[in-house]
Amino acid sequence: MSGFTFDQLEAFVAVVKKGSFSAAARSLNKDRSTVHQLVAYLEIDWNVTLFDRSSKFPQLKPEAKRLLQYAESFLAQRQEVQYIVDGLSRDLGAQELVVSYDPLMPRSLIIEAKRHIAQHYSRAAVHWLAQTKDVAIQALSAQQADLSLQFTTPRSKPVQGLSGINIGSLGFATYVTKGSALLQSQPCPLAIMQQQMSLVPESYMLAGLETMATYTSKMQRIGDVHLLVETLGDIAGSWAILPLSTAAPFVERGLIEACEVEYLVSPTAWPVTLVLRESSRDNVLNMAARNALIEGVKATI
Repeated sequence: MSGFTFDQLEAFVAVVKKGSFSAAARSLNKDRSTVHQLVAYLEIDWNVTLFDRSSKFPQLKPEAKRLLQYAESFLAQRQEVQYIVDGLSRDLGAQELVVSYDPLMPRSLIIEAKRHIAQHYSRAAVHWLAQTKDVAIQALSAQQADLSLQFTTPRSKPVQGLSGINIGSLGFATYVTKGSALLQSQPCPLAIMQQQMSLVPESYMLAGLETMATYTSKMQRIGDVHLLVETLGDIAGSWAILPLSTAAPFVERGLIEACEVEYLVSPTAWPVTLVLRESSRDNVLNMAARNALIEGVKATI
């Protein structure tokens, strides 16, 4: 297969999306004959017929659908590269980026995300704020923040004006204080767990995760993970569901440990969603920083 140009790919994708060569030409600000020529040359280069032209409007041939997917991916990658190049070529010294994250988000994840952004945007002022979901949404909507990492569930409703990208999952487990009586019989009977106090992070409640984070009516809401771990030690028989990586430092210090629960499928696949607002302050910086943030998160989970 011979080479191809971005103009040819753009013409090909535009004809499919717009439904005709004329509409594609208008969307690309080109002559109709030019779009025809670009697609024709692409068919010659690829040695394949992309469209059935027997009817009034061109119809994408079934065998060309996969080529369309690759063409769209190629164009999207080119745009992402352009965002990064534009960002690197500009003076970012006076620019600012505000990134918020759920207070219970694993520290290792935030550190890695921070490192990835700093590698590309060391001259920009990047602010990292721990915010619960409601506060983060308000900040995004008010253009006081650019990006936010928050927990979500499949039932979470989209927020008007904000878009979300599912970028991975975190493992969770049930934890109790070291030496808890709940560890004496493992897996611990669910009936016994339901009689004990559940400590639920406040951010779970605000993110709509309370039904996934508890299976008893006895519960206390706590806003800080350090206070939550201390409270596990103060209330005999209490327990909490935490992200594995969030709990890891406390496990290593011997303060808490995981507790298996009978008849319960452990919630080990809660998605982490990056909520993105297209910043009117600087779209180029925002888009490029988003990509760096995603890279950092994926390198951790």
